[in-house]
Amino acid sequence: MADASAWIGIGGAAAEGDRAADAWRRIAEKPSIVTIKRGTSTLDPQTVRVEYSQQRGSGEAKGGAGMSSVQRVIIFGIRGHVSEADTDIQRDDRIAIGGVQFRVVSVIPTLGEVQANCEAQT
Repeated sequence: MADASAWIGIGGAAAEGDRAADAWRRIAEKPSIVTIKRGTSTLDPQTVRVEYSQQRGSGEAKGGAGMSSVQRVIIFGIRGHVSEADTDIQRDDRIAIGGVQFRVVSVIPTLGEVQANCEAQT
């Protein structure tokens, strides 16, 4: 049986390296240098791409004082690049972006890159 993954060019180390190179090019178009706090430790600065999320749904928090919006960002990093270090980001890490403190709520590793969904801390 033919290997469909190989035929369409997905899978394997070469594909991950190619995807990581593509991800790094996208990061380089709009780079941000962030410093991540993990517990009591502060990691070395890392270059990532930060995009403000337009996600709908649970974008408002309800509380005793009424409703307020929740600011979200998505952080794009790399993994498996031939010359750049993998982006080191985990759930519950803290990041300051534009004077706003964000907490990483989920991390999605994909082929060649990593995406972290973050919410502002109020």
